[in-house]
Amino acid sequence: MPTHIPVSPIAQTIADQIGRSAFFMMGTKYKYADGDDLIFDIKGCAKFNKIQIHLAPSDTYTITFKKVRQGTAIRSEEATDVYFDSLHDVIEHRTGLTLRMPTIRYARPSPATPPRP
Repeated sequence: MPTHIPVSPIAQTIADQIGRSAFFMMGTKYKYADGDDLIFDIKGCAKFNKIQIHLAPSDTYTITFKKVRQGTAIRSEEATDVYFDSLHDVIEHRTGLTLRMPTIRYARPSPATPPRP
């Protein structure tokens, strides 16, 4: 799967804060920088197929969720004043996708019960 690495240091930092596993969980094939913005595609969400993240002067992020068909945005929603530690939560809430692998804990086998008389 080809992946375009962002060249802008700000876009690279945004990509690092989201994390490789989150991009994997969203089915991202392509991510690229448009100036200091990070733009990437997602799969598995009926409402949106592109996300654009912009660093605002207030050191918070503006996330734009888009549904793009034939190069034209047919739906767009925006989340403003998002702190870096809330990126996953906002993306999960708006897209319905899970960005974290669940922690699986194996249950200990129950002790053998004595046979009934």
